[in-house]
Amino acid sequence: MKEKITAYLSFSGAIVATIIFIMNWRTLRDADTGEIIILMGFLISSISTLIYVWLTDFGNSIKDEIKKTDRENQLLRKKIEQKELNAKLTSKH
Repeated sequence: MKEKITAYLSFSGAIVATIIFIMNWRTLRDADTGEIIILMGFLISSISTLIYVWLTDFGNSIKDEIKKTDRENQLLRKKIEQKELNAKLTSKH
């Protein structure tokens, strides 16, 4: 749940930052090189955040997939063990 909240806040912040950058685009003509570099870094950071949050489906990270795979593996192991035990029981009779 914390990851989802953080993802939504990051996404919202990145959207606001991108909108601010676009609104101030006209003032870049009067800016010096240092300010332009800082603003471009700001824009790249915002866009990267937007893409990352979008690609991770707003906080559904790879951890969830790993946990799901681990659960499936445990289930398969238990089924295999159960089949082995059943095979041993039937071979004894």
